[in-house]
Amino acid sequence: MKKIVSTILCLMISITFVGCQEYDKKSDKITNQNESIKCDYNLQTLDEIRGTADEVIKQAQEGRWSNLKFDKFDPYISDEDEIYEILISIPKNYKGLEREALLNEEIKFIEHYFPNTSKGEFADYKGIVEKGEYSNTVIEEFRNEMKNNENRDDAIINPWILYKENDGVIGHRSAGILVDSQFYTNEFDFKKIKNTWIDWRIKNGTDVETLEVPGLSIWFCELLDGCYVGDTDGSLDKKWKLLNGEMSIREGIEFVENYVNNELPYETNPDIKASVYEVVVMKVTDDVYAFNFRMRREIYGLVTQSGWPVMSGDSGYMAEGATAEMIEIDKIDRLFSQLLTANVEKTSKAITQIIPLEAAIDSVSKEIGINSTYEVESIELAYDVLGNEVSGTGKPVWRFITKNIKSEYGMVFSVDVVTGEVKYRDL
Repeated sequence: MKKIVSTILCLMISITFVGCQEYDKKSDKITNQNESIKCDYNLQTLDEIRGTADEVIKQAQEGRWSNLKFDKFDPYISDEDEIYEILISIPKNYKGLEREALLNEEIKFIEHYFPNTSKGEFADYKGIVEKGEYSNTVIEEFRNEMKNNENRDDAIINPWILYKENDGVIGHRSAGILVDSQFYTNEFDFKKIKNTWIDWRIKNGTDVETLEVPGLSIWFCELLDGCYVGDTDGSLDKKWKLLNGEMSIREGIEFVENYVNNELPYETNPDIKASVYEVVVMKVTDDVYAFNFRMRREIYGLVTQSGWPVMSGDSGYMAEGATAEMIEIDKIDRLFSQLLTANVEKTSKAITQIIPLEAAIDSVSKEIGINSTYEVESIELAYDVLGNEVSGTGKPVWRFITKNIKSEYGMVFSVDVVTGEVKYRDL
């Protein structure tokens, strides 16, 4: 095992917060009062933290921290004994390809899911050759532009392609797919079922009747149970009736992660894995249900953040919104992928000792203070990533997913595993 960076080799770390805190009802923010609190903690190895985590969570659930009420869950702690700060950078194009070579890879991706593309139509997502309209001539026009106009717009060098086909059944939405030049926002969609809630919305005069029937979608279905991957209350093992059989949420998680990490029809970075974070059960009809999976990435043992937030006091906080949906037990019906082709590198020496879980909980409790109470739904050893559309830097943190018991607003607390600095944001 490598030794930790010399600056972290001290036996103790001091974490100082200004004041007890009070809850601001209007903004759901935490504001300082007056008292200075200082706490000292021994650093621990990740192996030591894993060994004591069950007891720490048990004490937490029994009420050790009066302003934090803990759900039943196991915290996510890396199996690795070394963690790092990282740099994530987005490649310009998939495998460094351009023009026709890239276009061919995109078509290959589309034909994996739609083998007979003569049944449907293509479109240029950026509207360069066909103004975004679907037709049978888009691919031919792309090839002509690439051949005859070598200095043409960047969208010709780096095409984004859409494809859709309709099975002709009234009430079925067109199945389709999107692939971009980085193989980032790849999406395929086989929604072909008319759901109960849509009937209700049409009956009650909403504007949904003017749109294509969305079918299976978290936006257009009644939402039932939801759970995090670490929950220990039995929800992960409850069976639900899908279109062609029964499946538990845990079985669905295993299916989705295996598919995205091992069966996608393109090359991904082996250091980046998709990791399911949260699952919601959708009621599609009175006797058919489906799963919506929210995903983030796992890199060198730590996970990134899913969602669309900004950290307090910081700009450029990067979050991820990858999703998958299943209405059948043996295939994914819809996938909105994440950037598994990114470049990642370690930017720090190995961090082998960090602030222990108990200390991180204590820190969040002190940051909240005596005037608020939060329900803790999940804790994970993770990255907070700050950056832009091109690159981001990830720092290891203890991340707490919480909900204010009075307002029911979600709040995320992050405790830097090296400095002990606490930040928070709306969920």
